[in-house]
Amino acid sequence: MRLIGWKAGLARASVPLILLVAAGLALAGRGSGGQAGAASPCLSAGTRIARPADLPASFPVPRGTIFRARSSRLGAVIVEARVPGTLRGARDFYRGELPRATYRLGRGDAERYEAETDFRGHGIAGHLRLNALPGCRAVALAVALRPS
Repeated sequence: MRLIGWKAGLARASVPLILLVAAGLALAGRGSGGQAGAASPCLSAGTRIARPADLPASFPVPRGTIFRARSSRLGAVIVEARVPGTLRGARDFYRGELPRATYRLGRGDAERYEAETDFRGHGIAGHLRLNALPGCRAVALAVALRPS
């Protein structure tokens, strides 16, 4: 189903960029079982890193976000994190906060356990993808960025 309220019209991200985000989420989702709740092991266990410098300070992240990994592939920087809460909550956060931070939303798409959108602003073009973590009150976040 379409993600109602997400703006369309910007060029879609390149296929390699989308594939990179999907690969990052597959890695982020490994071993993601656990109990529900913000303090559950599936949210806080595992590698933690500081907010990557490649992710602009203007790029919003929900309170309680835990950064897990940063990598570079095919000219894009991939940032992976875990966000407390539900897929719907994370999707609604980005639907509102990206435009408030002067990022333009591109085409968005949502299904039962995932949501994604392209975005552009502050000298970058990117793709954001959210995946629900079954059995956990947390969401896997992957953001692919490259200079626009």
